[in-house]
Amino acid sequence: MLIVPDSYSSGLAGKLSDISGIKISAPTIRRFPDAETYVRVGAVNGHDIVLVAQLYPGQNGRITELLLLADALHDAGAKSIAAVIPYLPYARQDKRFQDGEALSMKTVAKLLLSVGVTGLLCVDLHFHKKPETFDFHGVKCTNISAGKLLLDHVRSVYPGIEAIGPDLGSSEMIANATGKKAVMEKVKICTNCGKRQSECACKGKDITYKVVTLKSDIEVRGKNVMILDDIISSGTTMLAAVDKLKESGAKKMIIGATHGLFLNNSLESLKAKADYLVVTDSVETACSKVSLAPLIAGSLKGLFKTH
Repeated sequence: MLIVPDSYSSGLAGKLSDISGIKISAPTIRRFPDAETYVRVGAVNGHDIVLVAQLYPGQNGRITELLLLADALHDAGAKSIAAVIPYLPYARQDKRFQDGEALSMKTVAKLLLSVGVTGLLCVDLHFHKKPETFDFHGVKCTNISAGKLLLDHVRSVYPGIEAIGPDLGSSEMIANATGKKAVMEKVKICTNCGKRQSECACKGKDITYKVVTLKSDIEVRGKNVMILDDIISSGTTMLAAVDKLKESGAKKMIIGATHGLFLNNSLESLKAKADYLVVTDSVETACSKVSLAPLIAGSLKGLFKTH
C-alpha cells in the first residue's frame, strides 16, 4: 500500500504516513503557463493506492487534478485506488429540485469511477449522515464522523460541556458523539411575508429567508454549551443557534464543526459571538485545531476489503 497526495495534501498525507507506517509516493505536479496541470506518478504497479485529496477551496480545479492523478495511477498499473477526500465538494447537490438540474454529486461519483477510483473515504458527508460504508453510485464509500474527536478536544478545554446540534440534520452526528439526540429546531422565515418557507407563497428572485432557531429541549441555563455540526458555510445556522442558547441562559458558547468553509466573512461573525471556535483540518483555516489524521488512519486498511 502507498499513499499518494495531491498538491494540497502533503501535510495530511505526512501525518497519515507517520501514524500508519504506509510509505508516501509523492507525484510530480506542476502548472503550465496556461494554468493547465501536469502530473507524473511514481512506480505504483501492483500497489493498493491511498490517494489523498483536499478539494476545497478552488474545488473545480482541484477535482481536475485529482482525476488526472487517479487516471495516471490507473494507467501505471495500480492494483486498486481509494481516494481519501475528507471534505467532498458538491455533496450538497445530491437531489434535483427542478427539471434539468445537474445531479452534481452523482457526476462526481461517475468521474471518480471512470478513472479507476473504486473506494472513497470521507468525513461527515452532508448527504449521508450515518457513519458506515455504502454504495455511492458504484463507488464503495466509507463515511466516518469527527463528532467525538471534536467533542473530546473541546472537553479537554471545557470539561463537562453539553453538546447540542443546531438543527435536525445534525442529529446523527450528535448521537454518534454523545449517545444522545440533543438537537434544536430550525426554520426559515420569509423576510417578505413573515411565514415559514414551507408556507410562503411569495415568488421572485428577490425573496430571502432568515434562519430562526425556535427551541431546544435541553436545559442549558448556567451551562457551557457546544454547538456541533458537520459544516459551517455561511454561518447563519450557527449564529441563530448561538442567539437562542444565549437567550436560554447558556454560559460559555463553543462552536465546532468538521468542515469550516466560512463564507462571506462568517468567521469573524462567529468569533464575535463564541468563546471558542474549532474545526478540523479537512479545510485548512486559522481555527483548524483538530487533525483528522488519527481518525482517517484507523480506516485505511478497510478501504481495500471486499464488500
